[in-house]
Amino acid sequence: MAKAKTRRLRLELAVAYWLPLPALLSALIWTAFFLGVSYAAVHFDRIDLLQAGTDEGQPPRLSAAAAVLLAASIMLGVLPAVLRISAAADEWDLRKLIPPADSKARRKREMAMLREESPPASIMRPFTVLGVIVGVVVVYWILGGQWELLARMVMAWMALQMMLLMLLLFRGIGTTVWVKKRHKAMLEAARTVDLLDLNPQHTVARMAMRTSLTHLTGAALTSLFLLAGGPYLTEAIMSVATIFALMTLLPPILRMQALIRTAKREAIVEVHGELQELRNLGDRAEPGRLADRLSYLHYLESLPVLPFDKGRVAVATLYFAVPLASWVWVSAIQRLLNLA
Repeated sequence: MAKAKTRRLRLELAVAYWLPLPALLSALIWTAFFLGVSYAAVHFDRIDLLQAGTDEGQPPRLSAAAAVLLAASIMLGVLPAVLRISAAADEWDLRKLIPPADSKARRKREMAMLREESPPASIMRPFTVLGVIVGVVVVYWILGGQWELLARMVMAWMALQMMLLMLLLFRGIGTTVWVKKRHKAMLEAARTVDLLDLNPQHTVARMAMRTSLTHLTGAALTSLFLLAGGPYLTEAIMSVATIFALMTLLPPILRMQALIRTAKREAIVEVHGELQELRNLGDRAEPGRLADRLSYLHYLESLPVLPFDKGRVAVATLYFAVPLASWVWVSAIQRLLNLA
């Protein structure tokens, strides 16, 4: 009997899990690697990292080529780690499992789960082809139609990075389309609200938050391309990504909030009716029944209708601070370069 073929991690996740390290530390190392190759290419072709200001007395600024290489290197280093965190957390939620405390065991188990549940080639192939086509168009636009510029190492490396980014973008869209089908069962389960166990609603909200975070992170990192000038295209991409992130986040959260609020109101009305009956019974009421109903009423009245606990609300606030922080980051980098 032929041995079953072992499924492989998709490319972006294979990169994120290649180093036996936590996701964020792995992202820093990959970012350093891409930045190192970019610097080597710039040094080999003897391209200046800084260019003189357009006005007299204006300090030098990062050259357009160096800015594109910086932004692309950081995005290629960070985005696979973000996808890894989001995809792995979704798997733990969908399987209703608790991740092991040991980081090595967790990494091994996550890789096994993500191999088992990966988008089929029939879904990913069209998005991969579309990513290649868009990547070629972007490279053509960067080169100004002069393909002979690829003979220079720095231009060839820049073109490769932009191609990889376009592949990441469109393969990410394909993965999102596939994951939504897997989320349907969780969404259906969350339609039934048990006020003593809101975990299904919290799970749906967490998954929506993670998907939104992935898009927001991509939008935030895209802001680095503003260092290269020509803000219109970059701002358009950031706006579209941010709007898509909000569309991914708000509908499921508002739906879960409405379900919890409705169930809460119905339960409070029911408890008030029971309390009225117990009061009419007076001494004939079952001992302890009144105290139980009053305790349950207090629980209902203090139950938040948002599908997050207090800690999750704080984390959500941090998520939406990412785009603002990215603008501060870009400004700080530009200021440091001007000081240098």
